[in-house]
Amino acid sequence: MDLNNFFGAKKIINAKSAKVQIEILIKDANLKLKEDYIQEALKIYFSAKKLAIEWELNEYIAELDNLIRLTQITGLKNLKNIYENKAKKAEKDYFPSEALECYNMAYKAATEIFKLGLTKIEKDIKRIKKKIEELNRTV
Repeated sequence: MDLNNFFGAKKIINAKSAKVQIEILIKDANLKLKEDYIQEALKIYFSAKKLAIEWELNEYIAELDNLIRLTQITGLKNLKNIYENKAKKAEKDYFPSEALECYNMAYKAATEIFKLGLTKIEKDIKRIKKKIEELNRTV
């Protein structure tokens, strides 16, 4: 299907209607984020970006790139926290190999966050790396 003609059930006939549809998609994605549906929000943002690219709406492309990046960071932060909590529980329950595996996953998520431009995560990366090194000595 050609985006110049249709987007979902809406007919896109010009740049103005594309802008309206992009605004609707951004609002929909923001609602998904408020409900903690991060993957769904990302899909909607990517759809909006695709539409913006098709209609060469550069002001929306930059905005959507930033929204996508921030949403990815949010998802990765959640993932990092989940793995860190699992690792702490595994350590407490004397399962060092499971704790090590979870800390490695938390480290991977933290480094991805850093790559997306959130440099203040660096102290978390160092802390998690130190924990991994400690556990490697005991496993």
